[in-house]
Amino acid sequence: MSNVARRSQPAYSSGVFEVTEEIASTLVAQSGFRTVHSGLNCAGIDGQSALEHPILLSAYSGLGVGLSVSEMYALKCKVIAPNNAQPPHFIHEMSHHIHVGNSETFPGNLVDNTSISSIGVITERRTLIEKPYGGKPTTVCIVRHTDWDPTTSANVEFNIEYWCRPVRNLIKTQNLFQRGREVSLTGFITGRDRSRHLLQVDVYSVSVATGHENINSPSPGGATGQSRTTRAGQIRLPRPDEQGTAYEPPSSSPTESTRTAAISESHFLPFVEASGSSAVPTPVDSPEQPINAGSLVGILQELDPAGASTDANGNVRQSARASANSNGKRPRGIGL
Repeated sequence: MSNVARRSQPAYSSGVFEVTEEIASTLVAQSGFRTVHSGLNCAGIDGQSALEHPILLSAYSGLGVGLSVSEMYALKCKVIAPNNAQPPHFIHEMSHHIHVGNSETFPGNLVDNTSISSIGVITERRTLIEKPYGGKPTTVCIVRHTDWDPTTSANVEFNIEYWCRPVRNLIKTQNLFQRGREVSLTGFITGRDRSRHLLQVDVYSVSVATGHENINSPSPGGATGQSRTTRAGQIRLPRPDEQGTAYEPPSSSPTESTRTAAISESHFLPFVEASGSSAVPTPVDSPEQPINAGSLVGILQELDPAGASTDANGNVRQSARASANSNGKRPRGIGL
């Protein structure tokens, strides 16, 4: 029983249900689970045994709040279907139902239109041949489900039978059905085996559950007040502050920070202007924008108009002043 308490492999059903009768004993308390009778309209898993299989619909609500007899409702329900003679229990939220009309005037077809989505463990598997599918095998599995029943305050374990037909979009998935494997399934309830008290489902999709994964939490980065574009063209959007509000964008008037950012984006370092001389920014080497010989000559000429020139091959030549300065020496003939 302790194992059952730890597992949660539920089944949920959606469809339109007709309320046929109230259970009076559940309607007198100030609050609690209100239960009514309804049914599943099924053509049979083989399509040859059309029956309405009785079920119970329950929801927690206050006095006087519930579903009305002879009315139709669209509901999504938790399925509790013990494999005994009692009708399956479909438990829904009273605040999430849609009234779709009176049962006498409702125009829709309810046969085989109750869907189910579930997760569980395959306990039995067999194959059989059905004539409508040209001799190709149909895979039939019994899947064990475990869920909490709020009407009894206990965990319940029950089985549902799933039929995977050899149709075009499922023929290659039949190998996924293996004993002991946890699978997620969707389909439609099309019958109930009355001797084994098993709901029977025509499968429409199957996925294998892969269990838990270790996910490394990303390290939080520093907050930024404005979006920016990386060199590769990626746009990084602003992050909200701790109060959940986005940072205000900077004003249009330039500030020291925006001026520094503009200098950085232009690949020039900040500079200090000396008194009595023109200030020239120093270029920063960029792997994306290599400096060719012509650009280097222009920069050197701006720094020292008389100090740089090129030879016939375009190679950069330095004057004695520039060469001596680069070696840390004072050129000959130049006084302090």
